[in-house]
Amino acid sequence: MVKSSDLSFLLVTTADGTKLNAFKLEDLVRDVPYLRAQDMHKFKEKEKEEKKQRLTKVSEFFKDMLDDENDEGEQDSDEETEDNEKEFICIDDEQKLDETV
Repeated sequence: MVKSSDLSFLLVTTADGTKLNAFKLEDLVRDVPYLRAQDMHKFKEKEKEEKKQRLTKVSEFFKDMLDDENDEGEQDSDEETEDNEKEFICIDDEQKLDETV
């Protein structure tokens, strides 16, 4: 690939040198999108926002899992207190029996 001396054409040859193609640089560049500094800044901001949303979803997922485990733990502790209350009731009943004797 070589640019012409007036920089208006791009000259391309095949590997064996049998064919020469000439392309106008204006035609090649016209369809190529270019990024300005503002566009790049917007693109980076959009990427950051998407990453933040993904991280938020992941953290919410794990937070929900931890909350579910904590809820189960609270239910277990409630059951333990009920067992303890039953034990206390039994102790009270035994004390009443001791008092009557």
